[in-house]
Amino acid sequence: MVDEEIGKIELDKSTKIIVRLTEWKSEKRVDIRKFVDSERYTGYTKQGISVPVAKIGELKALLDAAIGPQ
Repeated sequence: MVDEEIGKIELDKSTKIIVRLTEWKSEKRVDIRKFVDSERYTGYTKQGISVPVAKIGELKALLDAAIGPQ
């Protein structure tokens, strides 16, 4: 099983967005999920998405369209 962290974005002191390459039902996926580190809970949350690697190009095109030219 693949489980490789690609990178992270810090939102605040206790919250990050972590991008990982994972595998689910023999399909490689890019998992983009919120990770919290607090007194009550430390770990991944349900907030996030898991996209098949084959669909990443489509997701990137949608994100590019959302932010427009830079």
